[in-house]
Amino acid sequence: METDYYSLYDLLLEKWEFYSFTSMINCGIRISSYFNDLHFHGLCHHNFSLNTFWARPDNGDVLVLNDRFVFPENNTCKIASDARYMAPSIVTGGKPKYLTDRFSLAVCLFMLFVRTHPLEGVRTLSVPEMNDYYLQLCYGSDPIFIADPTDRSNGPSKEIGGVRNYFKRWPVLSANMQNMFIRAFSKEAMLKNEKLYPSEKEWQRTLLQYRSFFVKCPVCGKETYVEGSRNATCKCCGKQYPVYGAFSVNTYVFPIVKGGGIFSEHIDDFSDSVAQFDPKRISIVRVNSKKGIIALENISDSRWSFKKKDGQFGTVKPGEYVTLSDGMEIKISSTSVSVSLT
Repeated sequence: METDYYSLYDLLLEKWEFYSFTSMINCGIRISSYFNDLHFHGLCHHNFSLNTFWARPDNGDVLVLNDRFVFPENNTCKIASDARYMAPSIVTGGKPKYLTDRFSLAVCLFMLFVRTHPLEGVRTLSVPEMNDYYLQLCYGSDPIFIADPTDRSNGPSKEIGGVRNYFKRWPVLSANMQNMFIRAFSKEAMLKNEKLYPSEKEWQRTLLQYRSFFVKCPVCGKETYVEGSRNATCKCCGKQYPVYGAFSVNTYVFPIVKGGGIFSEHIDDFSDSVAQFDPKRISIVRVNSKKGIIALENISDSRWSFKKKDGQFGTVKPGEYVTLSDGMEIKISSTSVSVSLT
């Protein structure tokens, strides 16, 4: 075991922490990518827990353990696993499949970002003893999400140990992230239609959009959250700094700020031809405040083309800059990036 990787189970015990939200989100994207690659090859995981994944705090790189429990989806082998990570259909006697893996993925991501179990609220944690009856009830026949918008009978409580993390961490998630968890742990998905569980691709894209809202404050240099295209206030130093507009590419919309830019994953949009997620910056936003110039530097290995609203067009070689203007389109590979300036 490489010493700079740490178990996600120990993360839950507060034995270590990610250096930044960006590295934590990268970890989530890598876990989603692992499941996507697994299912792309017709495989599923029969024995899953937080100890399956070990991560690096600095960049969110992931090691996967226990891959000896990976089998083809139609394999009849059943491995005894922890009910806390199993889909309700398995707890009540069903077999693992790619859809039940999607439930386990959602559990892992919830515990990664919220640091508590999605089904362990006041009802689950107040049972007299977690015997077979209550295990079947709370994780199998009648699971209730702690953030269920219509059923609060198993909601979080500030009086219960790790569940307190919910009150600090749930509000930090973007609305899209919250909605993905609400969908994953809805009674409709858990008890009636497992096809409603968010897919690996949906998680990859939602997480990338979430990550795109985290930028370095140009005043204090620390990571802060920016959603929208108006001037922002740093959550760390409290200073205001300019947001110049937004990039739109594929399904992603994210702010144009000094030092920000576009990553390769915005362009390839998690193509199945890219098996291993590896974040790669391909551009940097440069700003000359005195001249009022906002430019994008090409730090990729390929030539771009662009077309401005007034009809001007051209190319941008690696190492060159293009001045951004409202309504312009930048073509990177075969993907168009739209620029909207405020």
